[in-house]
This record gives sequence, structure tokens and C-alpha cells, in this order.
Amino acid sequence: GKKVPTVHLKEIIDAVPEDRFPYIEHIKTDTQGNDVKALRSAGESLMKRVVYYSAEPGEYEKNQYKTSHDGNQLKAFMAEAGFEMIKKDADAQWTFLNSRYRDHPDLAEMDFTCH
Repeated sequence: GKKVPTVHLKEIIDAVPEDRFPYIEHIKTDTQGNDVKALRSAGESLMKRVVYYSAEPGEYEKNQYKTSHDGNQLKAFMAEAGFEMIKKDADAQWTFLNSRYRDHPDLAEMDFTCH
């Protein structure tokens, strides 16, 4: 097979200048069941700078992809990183909120309830 160039999530997050953008509002990955691997590559940058994270674990829970983890492992990883699930929609997308941003003044108008 053909090799595809890859970039670690940390490199992407760290490329956003923190002095201009102190937080990154939302990151969504679509890694065909390798989201936890991608998130691990972000290291501390994920916990410090990302407000929302979304993935589609429902797709790999249907065994559509050969995966490195299941939905429960994704939830556990996100909880350990300080994120709480706030949305699980019919399209199999899950959205998590970084708890450190729950009371951030710029985000005061947002509804953080799980739907």
C-alpha cells in the first residue's frame, strides 16, 4: 500500500499561536476508529487548549472499521483528560467539553447540557 504522510495532533494544536488564540474552540477527528491514538498524540496540548472535541465512535461500534479501541475506551480516555460528554447524537457523533472551560467568561452563553 501507499504510505500517507501523517501529522500528530499536537503539531496542529501547537501551530495555532497561543498569544492570538488562547484556546481552540473545537476539534473533530475522523480516524476510522483510531481517535484515542490521535488524541494521545496531542499530549498536554489537548487538555490545555481545546474546548470541545468530537468524534464518531458510533460508526466503529457498528464494526464498520477495524479499530484500536471502542467507545467505552474513548469515553474513559476523555474523562481522564478532563473532558465530559455533552452530546451524543443520532448521527453517531459524540461531543465532549473540556471541564476547565466550563466557567470561561467567553463561553458563558453556551449550553453545556447533554442532548
